[in-house]
Amino acid sequence: MERINLVPTPEQIAKPRLAATVILVRDGAQGPEAFLMRRSMNSSFMPGAYVFPGGKVDRTDALLVPDAKSPAFLVAAVREVFEEVGVLLALDAQGNYPKLSERQAYWKAQQERVHTQPEYFATLLQENGLTIATELIRPWTWWMTPVIENRRFDTRFFIARLPEGQEPLHDGYEATDSLWMPVGQCVLGYQNGEVTMAPPTMATLVEMSGLETVDALMAEAPYDAAMRFPFFGQDSQDRAVLLLPGDPDYPKDQPPVRGPKRVVLENGRWWVVQ
Repeated sequence: MERINLVPTPEQIAKPRLAATVILVRDGAQGPEAFLMRRSMNSSFMPGAYVFPGGKVDRTDALLVPDAKSPAFLVAAVREVFEEVGVLLALDAQGNYPKLSERQAYWKAQQERVHTQPEYFATLLQENGLTIATELIRPWTWWMTPVIENRRFDTRFFIARLPEGQEPLHDGYEATDSLWMPVGQCVLGYQNGEVTMAPPTMATLVEMSGLETVDALMAEAPYDAAMRFPFFGQDSQDRAVLLLPGDPDYPKDQPPVRGPKRVVLENGRWWVVQ
């Protein structure tokens, strides 16, 4: 594999903000399906791109399940997927998932309140006798934004099984469209230019594409605990390249990641180098 010229590290490096992303999945006729939202064309970052629900960790998130591993990320993932698409990964005292369709106006109002007051999420669960359904959500991977970016995030990716009786829906503001798509079709749609995605989204779907059921996906989680901390470079064809730990030209001594280790920008799109 050819040598890569690395982009120099800037003198000022932005501190990453903590964030969580959720890959909602369900079984379909063509295998596991992933839920994707399309970003508004007015978005300042990757307008029109398809993304997973997610957002920043709030300072109160860690207080909700203090005994869990990485509780702040876990709670942020559950809170964000409720806030953004109206799916509540929770259980009542009888072990049942809440049927949000039975009190739609109430749950919509709660969703909007959590959007403006993230700390209210704990109160919402308590008032409805709910606890986080930890069996529905599991860690998948860990991504860190490259140091050359001004807006950086330390993001945990989670995989979550869609609760029975619930259906996600985009908010109409940050996301203007949404869909369920078989994981393999997501990858093919990206390759055909039908779907635009950021490298972490695309790489995640590539990682999931060999598994045939949601049970298999959940059993595979966590897919990898190693940090995906990309470095930017340039190859001999003047193409931008993202290097991940384990690539021969990766500049740090860091545990190699599982799955794709190099992504190349060609014709305006990022491509995984197998």
